[in-house]
Amino acid sequence: SNFGHSPMLEHFPLHENKIPGALSLREAESEFKIACDIQHAHFKHYGEIAKMPVPLGVHKIESSESKRIRASLENRISRKAIENISHLLDEGLGIYLYYYPGTPHRVRTTARALQGENEAARVNRLQEWNPERIIQRWSSLFARIIHLGYLPYSFHNETLGAVFDAGNACMDGGFVDLDSLIPIDQMKTDDAFFDALAGSILGLIR
Repeated sequence: SNFGHSPMLEHFPLHENKIPGALSLREAESEFKIACDIQHAHFKHYGEIAKMPVPLGVHKIESSESKRIRASLENRISRKAIENISHLLDEGLGIYLYYYPGTPHRVRTTARALQGENEAARVNRLQEWNPERIIQRWSSLFARIIHLGYLPYSFHNETLGAVFDAGNACMDGGFVDLDSLIPIDQMKTDDAFFDALAGSILGLIR
């Protein structure tokens, strides 16, 4: 049960066009390119790598494994879900290797209550992370991303998540899962740009 929402096995193919439990070669290559471009621009301008993934390589998995994954999924998810990701399975699966300059403790994992932990204890534990410093680092990196010519989020990524989501923001002030970044020059109108900027700011606030 997922409380009235589609199970995650169905959510990924139906709403995010992603293969559940595996990474498509297309997504691996896309993430590699985005990370490479933003890190190159960040180092050129700021003289250091950003608290974001540094891409190292993409490995294509042999076709026999893709066929095995397809057969496994066909026994577990709906026909519509399979149809949505069939082209990705045909193109193949990949492994994306990257270096993260730190330890990527995700907010969703770290900030939620531990087993048997009450709210007061959770807040006290999180104070040890120095939340004000984390927020300052997120805000600074967010501003740098925009200054380098990218938007952290736009309507293109609606329902797909963003770098500042609780599952992608890290407790050291960094971001992972960069596929929500979009070059500002791809915004065709001022309205599209300002909508994406407003959506990005609201997402960071959340």
